[in-house]
Amino acid sequence: MVPLSLASQKSRVREKKIKRVFLTPEDIEPLPETVDAIRRADLIVIGPGSLYTSILPNLLVPKIGQEVCKAKAKKVYICNIMTQAGETPHYTVSDHVEALHAHLGGPFLDAVIINSGAIPEAIRRRYEAERAEPVRDDSSGLSLQVIRDDIVTYEDGVIRHNTAKVAALLLGLLPHR
Repeated sequence: MVPLSLASQKSRVREKKIKRVFLTPEDIEPLPETVDAIRRADLIVIGPGSLYTSILPNLLVPKIGQEVCKAKAKKVYICNIMTQAGETPHYTVSDHVEALHAHLGGPFLDAVIINSGAIPEAIRRRYEAERAEPVRDDSSGLSLQVIRDDIVTYEDGVIRHNTAKVAALLLGLLPHR
């Protein structure tokens, strides 16, 4: 058997939407402390990260996704700034939200944070060479709070979420006590 490297296969991956992600085995038990933390949370933050290979697998652990959905805490998704080749090609904000809702059985998010800042052309071109593009804002039809802000920063020419700006937005979502 020849080992398969995902990185070496990127050019062969078709640009189709992923329909479903699942766990094998399905009978995974989360740590009780994790379930308890979700139940006690004032704010549940999902993302940023790879939608299908990082975020959704964690939410598909039995009891984790269920507890997130029924939690009284406000649930906010920090949308990726750029698409990912082979994972979220040409995805929009609503594509991200719909994928989360579809995998967890229906709408559960209260808010989404999306980047409204411009990305310099030189950086966009470099990402386009990797078949990535900015996640397009088509959030006007979403039935949740949409928070738009310039939350992009650059580290060595790599696009990142500006942690200070995102933290300030998240703090603004916390209930006042």
